[in-house]
Amino acid sequence: MQKKLTITIDEEVYKGLHGVIGRGRISRFLEDLARPYVVSRDLEAAYRGMAGDQVREAEADKWAEGLIGDLPGTLQQRLKKRAKANRRSVSKEALVILEKALGHGTRPPSIEEIDKLRVRGVRPLTQGILDEARGSGRP
Repeated sequence: MQKKLTITIDEEVYKGLHGVIGRGRISRFLEDLARPYVVSRDLEAAYRGMAGDQVREAEADKWAEGLIGDLPGTLQQRLKKRAKANRRSVSKEALVILEKALGHGTRPPSIEEIDKLRVRGVRPLTQGILDEARGSGRP
């Protein structure tokens, strides 16, 4: 469910958002920036839930086995060796590698990276400001 939020920002920031991000896309941009810092995610629980889905696991194994057959010999041997060391099937090892690579490739921006994009206003955005806002709640 979405909620409407009215915020007050500096005029330069407003113009910058419209000029850089574009009309109709600002809400999504701001939500994507804020989400990693204000919404807790239990990835471990999500992975456990996915692992419990037998149909999904069977489809993933079938897909991974087909993929592994197309790998060059040396890469296939390295994957088999790694799977054995981690006590996993080759297909499970391939899935773990892909999930880690794809999941970590889309990390949320750091506060410092976000702050560099800002037009300087009254004060720079810091982790302390975010922590204080999270703790204050709504009246």
